[in-house]
Amino acid sequence: MRHIVVIGATSAIAQACMAIWVKQELTQFTLIARNADHLARITQDLSIKNPDTNIDCHHLDFLDPEAIHSFADRASTLPIDIALIAHGYLPEQEDCETDLTLCKKTIEINALSPALFAEALAQVMEKQRSGKLAVIGSVAGDRGRKSNYVYGASKAFIASYLSGLTHRFANTSIKVTLIKPGPVETPMTLRYKAKGLAMASPEEVAKDIVTAIEKGKAVIYTPGKWHLVMLIIQHLPNFIFNKLNI
Repeated sequence: MRHIVVIGATSAIAQACMAIWVKQELTQFTLIARNADHLARITQDLSIKNPDTNIDCHHLDFLDPEAIHSFADRASTLPIDIALIAHGYLPEQEDCETDLTLCKKTIEINALSPALFAEALAQVMEKQRSGKLAVIGSVAGDRGRKSNYVYGASKAFIASYLSGLTHRFANTSIKVTLIKPGPVETPMTLRYKAKGLAMASPEEVAKDIVTAIEKGKAVIYTPGKWHLVMLIIQHLPNFIFNKLNI
């Protein structure tokens, strides 16, 4: 039986990943979320998909280092095969510019919290000398843009952090994967869908994520077209980039 830990298990992308994993083989899930009621519904759904699935649920403060460390210790009683860190927060950029509390929350949830969980889980995997650790970042972290630079900056932090973590575990059995989705149709992005922005489905993105983790890829863009799109955006000269309304 493999052991999969999911942080932010109530996210649409995380749910789509678990829907794939639960059908592949017998799995022990350890799920963590901020919303206990929503997590209970997800647990019930997984049990329906595969009644033999074992599920352990936790509800904790995502910014409490001691709680996160204690959780990682408890989870490590069974070797961790895969850990997916999937939580995030996407407010309006304009609101972050006028509300410093919201700005702080955005950075904490998207940057500080995933890093704390990743560090705690990395310690576990280092001790067991194996494991696959994946974190959902965003294409928004590739270049700061006026439309979402607070959110983007937090995702850029995650990209740099995971680059270092990948370097730390180079030439070991521990694999680190940074996932960079483009816009995905989730409850967090409904307002953008209403504006006509094309979005991928969580199921489409989840297939890419599960495959990338299985293969131990260091970085993936999903859908794949976003690799080329962001490569172009990254290399636009400032005199052109600054004229774009993006």
